[in-house]
Amino acid sequence: MDKQGENHKEEIIKALRKELVTSEIRFQNIITQNSIPILIVSQDGIIRFANPAAEYLFHKSKEKLISQPLGYPILSDEVAEIIIPSRNSLSAIVEMRAVETVWEEETVFLVSMRDVTERRNMEQQLRIGEERYRSLVELSPFGIYVHVDGKCVFANSAGIRLLGGKYPEDIIGQSVMRFVHPDFRELVVSRIKSLFVDERQLAPVEEKFIKLDGTPIDVEVSGIKFDYSGKIAVQLVVVDITERKKSEEAIRNLNVELEATVRDRTKQLEIMNSELEAFSFSISDDLQAPLRNINGFVNALSDRAKHKLDEIEISYLEKIKNAAVNIDSLVGDLLNLAKITRFELDLHSINLTSLCKEIVEEINKSSSSNNLELNLQAGMSVYADPNLIRIVMHNLLENAIKFTKHRQYAKIEVGCVTKDGRVIVFVRDNGAGFNMQHSDKLFEPFQQFHSSDEFEGSGVGLAFVSRIIDKHNGQVWAESEEGKGSTFYFVVE
Repeated sequence: MDKQGENHKEEIIKALRKELVTSEIRFQNIITQNSIPILIVSQDGIIRFANPAAEYLFHKSKEKLISQPLGYPILSDEVAEIIIPSRNSLSAIVEMRAVETVWEEETVFLVSMRDVTERRNMEQQLRIGEERYRSLVELSPFGIYVHVDGKCVFANSAGIRLLGGKYPEDIIGQSVMRFVHPDFRELVVSRIKSLFVDERQLAPVEEKFIKLDGTPIDVEVSGIKFDYSGKIAVQLVVVDITERKKSEEAIRNLNVELEATVRDRTKQLEIMNSELEAFSFSISDDLQAPLRNINGFVNALSDRAKHKLDEIEISYLEKIKNAAVNIDSLVGDLLNLAKITRFELDLHSINLTSLCKEIVEEINKSSSSNNLELNLQAGMSVYADPNLIRIVMHNLLENAIKFTKHRQYAKIEVGCVTKDGRVIVFVRDNGAGFNMQHSDKLFEPFQQFHSSDEFEGSGVGLAFVSRIIDKHNGQVWAESEEGKGSTFYFVVE
């Protein structure tokens, strides 16, 4: 070869070497600037080069990595997963891929790495969550099913038992409609369509299912749609409410029986009350006629023999006459007491202040009370039957006036307070008072805590008050101290 040819050959070689150097520099720059950790490793496993991303991954400088053995087997064109020490004494899970290449005229491995620690941790958490969910589903006392394209693809143990099965294959693969009662199939189809169109979940609804042996059962079904292996699936939660429905039916029947019993008892009570009232009127007539005769004979005897009788004998006749009058009055009071329960309430708003003024004026006309100080709270009102409340206030005020008659300065106060939304009316006096140990008998008929010689009365006034307040679904009570007066309270609902 002549000299000219040799020169040309050297020029080509130089150009090729220059191109090779340029290519290696470009290759090294690409590796250096890459965000993926990259190592160049010799065939015997010694690290020849490490880019900054690899330095960060191994938490070592390039100088400490180069010339050190990689420490992991390298398989060309395969992905391996390795664990390497990383920052903060933690380990990193790394995917490693190696390909053969030429670097500085030497066959080496170009090893790329990717930190998959976070992904693997998430996958682990997902597996734990799935296992926990699977356990919860399996331990659930309710039937849980998953169906895709109208066929059951999953059933938990409770769901298998609910439908009368023993093994998963008894249920899985079956059409959903196979277990829906014919009367409810149209409803189920409609609910599933709505779920696929615009609903996210199905609210609980009562349905009927059919077990494998044909037995119908009452169930409550709710559902939700979700992705199942790339398909839209429906998860159903089914609660067996057969026993609950039986209990509800038993309660309904019991209520019907109870209502019938109440009607019968009410009718019997009405008959008994009617008979008792008739008996009371009959007895009153039978009693009042002899009492009138006694009274008449006493008057006649008194007129005929008044000049022959001494004062003691005349007083005996007066006592007989007064006793007959008192018995007649008691009979009348008893009849009136029985009649109160027969009244139909006619409720109105009542000006209690004005009513009390009228009643006190009426009482004072028949029995004057000297030195009486009456304090009436202005603007008092209650919602009740006007006629019956008049009886209540008349008895309470008459008692207050009666039991203060021995006071030099009698004081009676009528007012009301509001507590817990209820109006409480009170009548307070500074009269004789009574011992609270006997307060449980205070509103019983014929109960008198003072002698009739000291304070006259039949002992039925407070019984009237109690019956009337009870008829208003209210409450009446008293507070007292002997010698210091009494306060009576009542509430009407």
